Amino acid sequence: MTLLAFSQQGEALGELQEEIDDLREELRSYARYDDLDHYEPPESPEEMFRREIGEWADWKKTRSAVFQNIIREGLDPESLAFCFLPDDVQKRLMN
Repeated sequence: MTLLAFSQQGEALGELQEEIDDLREELRSYARYDDLDHYEPPESPEEMFRREIGEWADWKKTRSAVFQNIIREGLDPESLAFCFLPDDVQKRLMN
């Protein structure tokens, strides 16, 4: 192998190494998310149900006349909350 060929091969390897280093740094940057500490798991079906109960209970307290006129007598916030949950959440609560 001549000195020129050896030099060209060395340059090619150097360029390849730079490319590898750039790609490695790019991959590292994808792994560095600033908001990883802010991850909040989704609400569980039980948490959704309790939140919905609280909203209906608050609505009943603040708008009692409207609540009694619109919602039939004897229907409690828990029943309303369950009825207004998405179907998949209702199914998960019943299992």
